[in-house]
Amino acid sequence: MVLVRGALERVLLMVVLWWVLTEGDPTTWTYAVALVPLATGTSLWLLPPRPRQGPPHRRAWALAQLVAWFLGRSVAGGVDVARRALSRPLDLAPGLVEHRLSLPAGLPRVAVADLTSLMPGTLSVALEGDVLTVHVLDTDLPVTAQLEELEVRVARVLGSGSER
Repeated sequence: MVLVRGALERVLLMVVLWWVLTEGDPTTWTYAVALVPLATGTSLWLLPPRPRQGPPHRRAWALAQLVAWFLGRSVAGGVDVARRALSRPLDLAPGLVEHRLSLPAGLPRVAVADLTSLMPGTLSVALEGDVLTVHVLDTDLPVTAQLEELEVRVARVLGSGSER
């Protein structure tokens, strides 16, 4: 049942992604007939569905909160990076920050690493075991606290049980 539900959800996701990427161009749907099942099968093979924990409405709300938090952090980070780029002398203290993740291995940890790289001023350098190494523009910023907050939010969305 988990596999069937996961497959149906991913087919829907792939169809929506195809529609968005092709801007709804109906002439591309002949390709979609072949590529959507291929992409769905590949995603199921690389990341098999797992039983869900927690009610779906709670996870949907958690996803909305994660997106809002992420967008807010991205705007604030972008403004900070722009301010640093325009200041003279440059206001930088770059370095590496290591953070021990409390999330389970697999998708939860990878999601945190990927989302971290998308935020201005940070770049995930390595994910080895439960340690995420992040390059930051300023080591004096509260990077660890932000990573902990991101972990909590990802855990709520994925229902991974590490919600501190």
